[in-house]
Amino acid sequence: MRLPLPLPLFAACAASLPAQTFQIETQVPPSQLYSGRQAMGDVTGDGHPDLVCYSWTAAYVLPGSATGVFGAAVPLPQPFIATAVKLLDSNGDGVLDVWYCDHNGTARVESGAAGMSVTAFFGSAQTFACGDFDEDGDLDLMLGRPDGLVQARNDGAAGYTQLAPLGPMVMGYTRIEALDVDGDGHLDLATQSFASAGQVWRGSGTGTFTLAAPNVFPPMYHLTAVADVDADGDLDFVAYHPTLDLMVVRNLGNCVFGPPQVQTGCPAVEAAVADFDGDGNVDLVCAAGGQLRLLLGTGGGSFAAPLSFPVVAAGIVVGDLEGDGRAEAVMLQDYTSLAILRDVSPAPVGLTAFGPGMPSCGGTIGISGTTVPAVGATNFRVTCTNVPPGSYGIVGIGDAVAGYVDPQLGLRVHLGAAAPLATMWADAGGTASFALPIPGAAPLAGLQATLQSFWLPPPSLGSTCSPAAFDLASSRGLTLTIQ
Repeated sequence: MRLPLPLPLFAACAASLPAQTFQIETQVPPSQLYSGRQAMGDVTGDGHPDLVCYSWTAAYVLPGSATGVFGAAVPLPQPFIATAVKLLDSNGDGVLDVWYCDHNGTARVESGAAGMSVTAFFGSAQTFACGDFDEDGDLDLMLGRPDGLVQARNDGAAGYTQLAPLGPMVMGYTRIEALDVDGDGHLDLATQSFASAGQVWRGSGTGTFTLAAPNVFPPMYHLTAVADVDADGDLDFVAYHPTLDLMVVRNLGNCVFGPPQVQTGCPAVEAAVADFDGDGNVDLVCAAGGQLRLLLGTGGGSFAAPLSFPVVAAGIVVGDLEGDGRAEAVMLQDYTSLAILRDVSPAPVGLTAFGPGMPSCGGTIGISGTTVPAVGATNFRVTCTNVPPGSYGIVGIGDAVAGYVDPQLGLRVHLGAAAPLATMWADAGGTASFALPIPGAAPLAGLQATLQSFWLPPPSLGSTCSPAAFDLASSRGLTLTIQ
């Protein structure tokens, strides 16, 4: 390692980041596009995020590429119209499966020797969530139906047993998310429907649930994300409404929630979250009335005034298309093209990313920096993208190597002699960052160091897709040259 920088030199707090420039890029794939439910992940297993869409008339995958340009549509089986679509490795084979549902049934589509085919089909649902609710190592499903929440428990032999409905009959479930809301290590459920308020069901780890928070946000609002908006370690709720303002509900701990914080002037029919500017704060992107709005987080659950773009958007999803360490929001625009919200600021000098790392279900894990790594750059931050949401990571610093697969872990490594530098946690958009302020010492100019991040995804959510031990994943390498 050419730069043995002692960790105490990085103890200063980061200053505000330089302003980013966000623009809308339009892509017209060589296939007809249709409005519908969308999801993003590396379905083809080539390290590039793909776009999956189930619409009223067609179902397809738009394959991603190293340049971020989507290719021609690959058809998917479509026995019915989808009201919810999710991508996960539900059988542990390291390949993303496509799950979708509506009132006709719930289906899994897998890639095999004969192409994409339906390999599981059962009960109707308005929406669903996936997770290992009974912690037996197999991923289960929770189906949102008119008669309540119905768990489809995985028996480990490619079969599912449907249990008795959980809770009372509810009209119109529109969103279910499985995550650890109370921080006890067990999956909980966040639910939302047309007729009832947003709710949290506390999981026991044995597959049973109890209603812990019945009124997290008002009826008729739509749950768009559960993310740590205020960076206090607890998962908060973000909900939108087509005519009223978007709201954030902060988790105060142990499933106790504060009053809704309304984001004035931001109604939405679509919304998504991620850290788009790499400052460590969750940002919001939402669409309504022919406008796409980006609300950059300022810390503590607050947001700056929206940046607006004239886009008629549908189906907003988030991913790093090129693996360059910058997240993009991708959406359908006017039924004919894709609109991609990008940070088009020039790439900072002094940063060189290399190697593929060990990709996750989201594709190659990108790594970059937010500004030039110059002497005295107290606002320098390291960012990672396409990380499985909710993963914990460690960043190492050492010598750059072309890359080798560790014989014990099966993990691709781009560092030689190395030492741990920092830890990170990935948000709901698969982004993560940490402050790495560079001291104002002139002798540092010209020195180099290489960083790489290593990630332990949540084992209970099917978001790994890595052949390494413990489902570990690793980012590309990043060499910093101090300016």
